Amino acid sequence: MFALCLRRIRAHVTSIPRTAPQKCTLTTASNGTSHDAGSAVEDTTLVKPPVYRPSRASLALRAKIAREIQPLRRITPNVPFWDLRAHWQPVLRLYRSLLRAAPTEEIRWKITQHFRKNQHLTSPQQTKLKLRSAHKLLEVIQKANAGDKHWQAVLQRYSKMVYIRREKQSMARYIGAELAWQRMWKNRPILTGGYVMPSVYNGPLPRMKPEPAHLSGMVNWRRAARARRTAQFMSNFETLRDVDREARAERMLENGDFQPMWNYLQKEWKEPIQTVLRQLMESYAREGKRAQRPFPPEMLEQIKAARTAKIENKTRERQRERRGEVLQRTLNRANKGPPPHVIALMSPRRRYYDKVARSSITEVGYVGKIKKKLGFKLKNPDPFAAEDGKAEDQAKLDALEKQLREENTRRRVRSRRIHASETPAAGVDSVVRAEEEQKSA
Repeated sequence: MFALCLRRIRAHVTSIPRTAPQKCTLTTASNGTSHDAGSAVEDTTLVKPPVYRPSRASLALRAKIAREIQPLRRITPNVPFWDLRAHWQPVLRLYRSLLRAAPTEEIRWKITQHFRKNQHLTSPQQTKLKLRSAHKLLEVIQKANAGDKHWQAVLQRYSKMVYIRREKQSMARYIGAELAWQRMWKNRPILTGGYVMPSVYNGPLPRMKPEPAHLSGMVNWRRAARARRTAQFMSNFETLRDVDREARAERMLENGDFQPMWNYLQKEWKEPIQTVLRQLMESYAREGKRAQRPFPPEMLEQIKAARTAKIENKTRERQRERRGEVLQRTLNRANKGPPPHVIALMSPRRRYYDKVARSSITEVGYVGKIKKKLGFKLKNPDPFAAEDGKAEDQAKLDALEKQLREENTRRRVRSRRIHASETPAAGVDSVVRAEEEQKSA
C-alpha cells in the first residue's frame, strides 16, 4: 500500500514541467542607471530558482493519499488497552455469546475457566491470540447448533473430556482445601500462658505460639514509624536551632545599613517547625500511654486458663509416655544427647547406655535396668518388684512358668521330629536330644 502511494507521488512529480532559468536586471547604486545583465562586465547575472507550485490535481491526489494512509497510522493510547472501550466491549459481547451458545454445562464451565485464566493478560499479542481462539470456538459452536453433524460429534467428545478433567480438578481442589484447613489448624496461634508486657510498640498482649503474622507486622511497622519520627524530630529541632543562631548573628551585625531577615521574623520562621514538633511530641505521648496501659481483667483470666490447660496437657503427655507411646517429645529428648565436651569423654558402651536412658521415661524393664546402672534417681528404688510379682502370687506364677516351659519343649520336639522325617540322615541326633530334653523337663 505504501509502495503504491509513493509510486503515484513520484510519477505525478516527474510529470510537472519545469520553467527555464531567467535573467534579471540589476540596478547599480553608483549612477542610478540600469543596464542589461549581458551588456557590461561589471553587471552580474542572477538566476532565480524554479518555483514549484503544485496544481489542483496534485493537491487533490495528496489529500486522497493522506486519507488512505490515515487509518494505517499507529496510534499509541495513553491508557492500557484493557481499559479502552474498543477492547472490553467486544470481549464482553464475545464472552456472553459463548455462554449463550454453549451446548453443555461442561463447555460453559470450560469457557468460564478460560476467560478467568486469561483475564490478567497484559500483552496485546497474547491477548489477540486468545481472542482468535475464542472466536474460532464460537464459530464451531454456531455450526454445531445449526445442525452440522461433524461439529456436534466433536463438541460431544470435547464435553466428555472436559467432564473428566473437571472431576479431577474438583477432587484436587477439595484435597487442597482440606490440606489448607489442616495446615491452618496445625499452625494456629495457641496461648502459652505467658505475658507480652506493654511497650511503646504494643499494648498488653498474651504470649502466643506461633505469633500471628499481622501482630508481628504491626510491631515492625511501628518500630520503623518511630524511627522515622525520631529522625524528623531531630531534623526539625536542628532547623529551629539554626533559626536562633541566624537571629543571634544578625543582632550582632545589626547597624543602620543592615536589613535583618531572621531577627524580626522569628515567629514566622519558627511557627511551622514548632507545629511539626508539637505533633511529634503528641505521638510520643500516645506511645507512652500505650506503654503504661494495664492488662484487662478478661485477658488475665484467659492467660491463667491457658496456663492451667498447658499444665494439664503436659501431664497427659507424660502419662502417655509412661504407657510406652513414642511422642515428639520422646524423639526430641532421645535425639538431644549430652553436650559435646561430655560425649567426647564417653566410651561407646556409655554412649549406648545414655541413648537407651533417653529413649523413654519409664523406670522398669531394660530401660529401668540401664537407668539404675547409670545411677538415675528412680521413684521406685526396686523397679523389678512389679515384674517379679507379689509374694502371695509366687505359687501361681511358678505354675504358669512351668506350664509355659513344658509347652515350649513339646513344640520344640515336634518341630525337630518333622524336620527329621524330611531329612532322616541329619535329624536322628536332634530327635534324640529333643526326647532327652523332654524327659528332663
